[in-house]
Amino acid sequence: MDELQVKRGKICASVYAPTVELLSKRTQKAISYGSDLIELRIDLLSQISVSQVGKIIRDIGGKCIITCRSRDQGGAYVGGVDSKIRLLASLTKYSPEFIDLEIEIAIASKRAAIEQFRSLGAKVIVSHHVLDHTPNTSDLVKIYQKANVGDLVKIVTKANKISDNYEILLLYGKVEREKLVAFCMGAYGSLSRLLALSYGSPFAYASIPGLETARGQIPIPQLRELYDLVQ
Repeated sequence: MDELQVKRGKICASVYAPTVELLSKRTQKAISYGSDLIELRIDLLSQISVSQVGKIIRDIGGKCIITCRSRDQGGAYVGGVDSKIRLLASLTKYSPEFIDLEIEIAIASKRAAIEQFRSLGAKVIVSHHVLDHTPNTSDLVKIYQKANVGDLVKIVTKANKISDNYEILLLYGKVEREKLVAFCMGAYGSLSRLLALSYGSPFAYASIPGLETARGQIPIPQLRELYDLVQ
C-alpha cells in the first residue's frame, strides 16, 4: 500500500429518523458533536415532505448529502426511478451540496439526472453498494470506472474478514483518489472507515452515538478524537 499521509478531513454524519421533526433535531445533534457534513437519509422517513426537508437543508447552510437509498442497495425507498429523480430534483432546489445517486439510476437516465442536479447547483455522488461481500480490487476498479460519471464515486462493500479492508483501501492507489469515497461496512469494516481519509477520501462517514445507519459506523466523537490524536 502507499505510505499513509494522515490528514484532517471532513466527517459526514449519516442521520436518519422516522419523522422530519426528529430528523431536524438529530441533524443539530450531529453538528454539535462536530460533524462537518450531514447525510440526510430521507428514504428512512415514514413520510417525505419536500418543504420540511428543504428547511433542514437551508437551516444547515446546504452542508449535506441528500440520500434516498433504494431497497436493493440497502435502503428503504421502494418507488420507481422517475419518481426518485423528481424527488431529488425538488430537494436540489434548496441547495444541498451533494446528491447521492445510485449507479443504476445514473446509467438508466443516460446521465441526464446528473446534469439536471448539476444545473441546479448540486454536486453528484454516484454510489454503489455490494451488500454481501467485498470484490477483489480489480473488480472494484471496474465498478469505479462504471460509476465515474459524476463528481465523486462512493463504493461500499461488506467486509466478511479483516483482509477485505485491504482490498477496498488498495482501490485508492488505482483511481483518482480525491474523487473516491470507499470503505467496508460490517463489524470487520471499521478499519477502512477509519483509514479512508488517510488514503485520500474527501470525507468519512460517521454516526450519532447509538444511532448508526449501518453496522461498523464509528460515532462522531470517537472518530474526531482518533483523527485529532494523529495530527
